[in-house]
Amino acid sequence: MKKIAVICGTLLAVGLVATGCARVPAPQMSPVQQALNTAAVYSFGVDGKDIDTVMSVFTDDAHVVCKDWGWDASGKEEVRNLYLDIIESWDEGRHNPYNFYFEVKGDKLTSTHYWYWHAKDAATGAYFAGEGKYDREFVQEDGVWKIQYQEIIPEWFQEVEIWP
Repeated sequence: MKKIAVICGTLLAVGLVATGCARVPAPQMSPVQQALNTAAVYSFGVDGKDIDTVMSVFTDDAHVVCKDWGWDASGKEEVRNLYLDIIESWDEGRHNPYNFYFEVKGDKLTSTHYWYWHAKDAATGAYFAGEGKYDREFVQEDGVWKIQYQEIIPEWFQEVEIWP
């Protein structure tokens, strides 16, 4: 039942952000609702190739790591440059997060959730698909739960012959 609630909450948050209806003041939302909203904004920023939206979810001292792909960026400027490289490397893409798990511990909130991604490579025109997970740590900054640490852990990512 908890999984259904988390999935429904995810769909609701994504729908609210997508339609511009996510106008509930942060103090009225629980920390988990706020972090879920942050995750939704991140997804829309990545999919929309909107670097300012992507960066709005990270703290100034953010750290983003993907050991499998050799990514390790610390601080807002390095994280911004990493995401500029990422979003410029594909023409079309869709990022689908699912199965969120959150835990609040004092002034920190941790999250694990999975993602499915498909994209068209800008240089070659080849199509790729993959799945993996995010491990994240959120902290409050200016009253909003933002991502301070994010590890991207791909489980598989490969060229596909058919657009998913």
